Amino acid sequence: MTDYVKRKEVLKVLKVHYQTLYRMEDRGEIDVIRSEGGHRLYNLNKYLKEKQITNVIREKICYCRVSSRKQQPDLKRQIEVMKKKYPDHRIIKDVGSGLNMKRKGLQEIIDMSINGKLEELVIAYKDRLARFGYEMIEWIIEKYSSGKIKIINKEEEETPEEEITKDVMQIMNVYVVKMNGRRKYSLKDK
Repeated sequence: MTDYVKRKEVLKVLKVHYQTLYRMEDRGEIDVIRSEGGHRLYNLNKYLKEKQITNVIREKICYCRVSSRKQQPDLKRQIEVMKKKYPDHRIIKDVGSGLNMKRKGLQEIIDMSINGKLEELVIAYKDRLARFGYEMIEWIIEKYSSGKIKIINKEEEETPEEEITKDVMQIMNVYVVKMNGRRKYSLKDK
């Protein structure tokens, strides 16, 4: 079932019209199943292997993220800078905590990496991608996509003690923000 993908993904990879895809289905060129909801799911990997299509289009991505909606102006500035410096890169943006690994944009990046479709990922700072787990994401990109991450604003190398202190401070900061947020909403309810 994991080899089966939605129509949108197939159209993007094969660069065909949806009616062409339906004709391919009718001719038996591509395997299709129906989901429980009645949607068509296509076995794209099998089709590509049969046709010996190995040149998967790899993308260059700029990733921009802010923690909250209040920081929208900062997100817009990040996007403008990325568009100026990297006009041939596609922008993926997220609004959410750096600890949240279920961000839509981050998941798209990981999916692209696993499918071998990510050539380069550009981020402003290391913590824009993830507060923790950056090395794991970097490994996934390198292993499955042979891609690389480019950090625009690199910080100087830190000693292990400085790195641990920074991590503890980030955890404490997130904890305080969450506690203050809970208190704020509990006061509004009263």
